[in-house]
Amino acid sequence: MKMNNPIRYKSPEFFFQNRDCPYFPCHTSETAEFNCKFCYCPLFFMKNCGGSYTLLDGKKNCCGCDFPHRPENLQLIIEKLAGMMKQLGAGYEI
Repeated sequence: MKMNNPIRYKSPEFFFQNRDCPYFPCHTSETAEFNCKFCYCPLFFMKNCGGSYTLLDGKKNCCGCDFPHRPENLQLIIEKLAGMMKQLGAGYEI
């Protein structure tokens, strides 16, 4: 599912940094582009989330993943969520 209007990921409604957070940056990543919009990954529940995770005692471990914090992935995250909602019959369209 592709969005009709590409996201301008540096606009305030889509980009946020909390430099006062004691965990910032919570992953090893380029801090100038580090996006805190999804402090917790909204794709955590998906097996094919697009990020790089490992399994630790059978549980998803995302400590080495910065996928939701890279601004260029914001549109992909929204598309994945919209696709999942459509599969669930939520009737949501972008």
